[in-house]
Amino acid sequence: MIGAKLIGQAICKGRMYDLGWFPGVRLDGAGEVVGEVFELPTDDLEQALIRLDRYEGVSHTVPEAGLYTREQVHVRLVATNSAVTCWIYQYNTTPLDEQYNIVSSGDWLEYTNHQER
Repeated sequence: MIGAKLIGQAICKGRMYDLGWFPGVRLDGAGEVVGEVFELPTDDLEQALIRLDRYEGVSHTVPEAGLYTREQVHVRLVATNSAVTCWIYQYNTTPLDEQYNIVSSGDWLEYTNHQER
């Protein structure tokens, strides 16, 4: 996203699933999920979130119909070991473990680069 600033890699509690071409994260898992934290421009934050929600398939009118929900979560920045609160897109259904592969590392880039699939 134009104007977004990468803060760094972060970890939160949850479980990541391989949904095919993209990951799905559930915050109710016992593992850890690795991702990146970006700071969005504050001058147009509301519009930036609307665009991201649309891209991720969030439905504000019928939340249960959306592919993802946007949730606030506490994460730990890897570089500084500091805690920050940020938004994460959580997969909107609970996948069955036998239906999708669990990304055991919790890191989608590592998973796809090593072709565990």
